[in-house]
Amino acid sequence: TRLPLGKMIYVQGGTEARRLTVLSLIANLIPPSKGKVWVPTAEWSILLPSVAVGLPDCTVKDDFIVSGATEEIACKMARLFDLDPDETHERLPSGKAAMEALARSLLRDPSILLVVRPVSSTAPELRENVMRMLLAWQLCGGGKALVELLGRSDASLDEFPMVANSNSERRTLIISGEKAPAWLQLPPHAMHVFDIDDVFC
Repeated sequence: TRLPLGKMIYVQGGTEARRLTVLSLIANLIPPSKGKVWVPTAEWSILLPSVAVGLPDCTVKDDFIVSGATEEIACKMARLFDLDPDETHERLPSGKAAMEALARSLLRDPSILLVVRPVSSTAPELRENVMRMLLAWQLCGGGKALVELLGRSDASLDEFPMVANSNSERRTLIISGEKAPAWLQLPPHAMHVFDIDDVFC
């Protein structure tokens, strides 16, 4: 099975353990028992929720600035992810730490981003917003493009990711979950569903 680059790939079906195994194989975190897993030469960013990065007294805003955002963009991005920009790592609950790690990964701008259940720790009313941010990163050209979009005075999250154009250097976003949510509507050329039950039946 070949996974296409430059798209959002949704890994669904099977149990959570099987989905995590597939993602671990893709990321070369574990070797296959037989056969071979080929991955492109690219910088990978693997999101490990709740793993603190940086000094305990660093704030969310500090982390985002170190990752490439201005102070203004760092504060704006924190609010979009329902984070207090002045909160320190040691005071972040696990769900907030997962959101902080996700936002930081977008700013660090890998070619391929692997994310495990990105909205599982997010309040229901914020889940669409988080997915819009992920898709804007994937479709519009990565972290730099996302920072530019957030810096626009007229930018609205409702426009993301519709502001993407055909000339954007699209990233690859691989997400796992039980099933792609009904509100996640993308054209076939932008999204690829990898169903474990269909592939490994």
